[in-house]
Amino acid sequence: MTAATAATRSAIFADRPVLASPPTAFEQTFFVFMMVIYLAYPFLIGDQRNGGESLNPVKALKEMTTGGDATKQVLMVALYLGFTAALLRYTRLKMSLFLGMPLFLLSIWCLLSAMWSIDPGVTIRRTMAIWGVVILGTYMGLRFDLRTMLRLMFWVTAIVLIGSIVIAVVLPAAGLDLEGRLRGVFPHKNAISGYASIAFLMIAAQLVAMGYRHWLATLADGLLACLCIVSMMWSESASAIPVLLFAVPLLLAPRVLRTADRSVIAVIPVLLGVAVAGAALAVYNHDAITEMLGKDPDMSGRTRVWMYSLKMFLERPGLGYGYSTFWEGFNSPGGVFWSVSNLGVPHSHNGYIQLALDTGVVGLVLFMAALGSLIFRLAWLIRHGNDPLINWAVAFLGLFLVSNLSESRLWIANEPFTVLFVYVVVYTNYSVWKTLYISNRRQPLKNSAPYAAVSSPLQ
Repeated sequence: MTAATAATRSAIFADRPVLASPPTAFEQTFFVFMMVIYLAYPFLIGDQRNGGESLNPVKALKEMTTGGDATKQVLMVALYLGFTAALLRYTRLKMSLFLGMPLFLLSIWCLLSAMWSIDPGVTIRRTMAIWGVVILGTYMGLRFDLRTMLRLMFWVTAIVLIGSIVIAVVLPAAGLDLEGRLRGVFPHKNAISGYASIAFLMIAAQLVAMGYRHWLATLADGLLACLCIVSMMWSESASAIPVLLFAVPLLLAPRVLRTADRSVIAVIPVLLGVAVAGAALAVYNHDAITEMLGKDPDMSGRTRVWMYSLKMFLERPGLGYGYSTFWEGFNSPGGVFWSVSNLGVPHSHNGYIQLALDTGVVGLVLFMAALGSLIFRLAWLIRHGNDPLINWAVAFLGLFLVSNLSESRLWIANEPFTVLFVYVVVYTNYSVWKTLYISNRRQPLKNSAPYAAVSSPLQ
């Protein structure tokens, strides 16, 4: 180690009590406890619809109030205040700049959309919730490296999924929907299958990247992975396992990129283009594919939802309808679709279309800017960093982007997918900065936010 590097390292870790100190046992226990409540709140407060209402029929949506559930709001405010207190306690406020300017502006844009929203009250309330998601993801990204985060989420997953199976057996009215599909402590079958797919990817990442581990730890990982598969199959969610099959191979991508020469790396854009073309071809021929698989060619009504949503987006493309209002209440634009189609859908079943409806082209562009920046910095970190678990961040990003083709998880309040996306953004930005700062090679990204904005977040 050179004298300059040693001096830089000393400068970074000199402020250990504020930032560089590892999370204490109390902080880790606090995080696990809060995350279990965060994921299980539908069961804890009785927010799961029973009987026919568990299938979201139009009749239930007609009776739905746009004021929200007071108990749920109080609980979520308490949780987000707890995470905010932890963020302020264990980090410095300006470290939040590692969120990046695009997501920061998108969060502000959601609030500004109340000025033209079809229901300003709903927009303001949901914006506060998405800010809570951003705070939670930022706290995680600044306090927990990938190894710690995956270990803590192992315990969260074990508690939540085992609890879901127990509830399904003991209290089937709560743990199962009307058709006997698993939802556990989650509000819907798609929610538990989506979370189980994330958890399975976390376990697989550790098994691929960590090398030798004690056989008891490997056994525990294997049992929990099996529980994830059981949850996905019992929930009968058609998209969870196919999306997971796309994401799992991405766990090997960082290893390939680290060892590949420039000629191999140059082929990557071509492969991405082929993948996009293949996805477009699959969408164009979805009728034939779904019939071959014995599934509903209409994808449970999704194609009709997409066509209607795109038509309505083109009526207000610039600004959208206001954050999280399009499907809110029977008098909303989505209510027209419910009446005509008799399909009770609470969102667009596509995260990109949903964001476009909520925030218009402006919001969609801001998200894409954040995504582009993340991909660039992840690629840089793969080549220049040394974290073996960066493979999970790459695979999760693939899972996140593909799952949003059939579900709305892109920029949604109280959504675990959105929380982990923010975590990956903040953790990647912070890790790139630390790598450059420690090695005294900040020049390559000096003009990119937040690096230009903060000469040293520890000063």
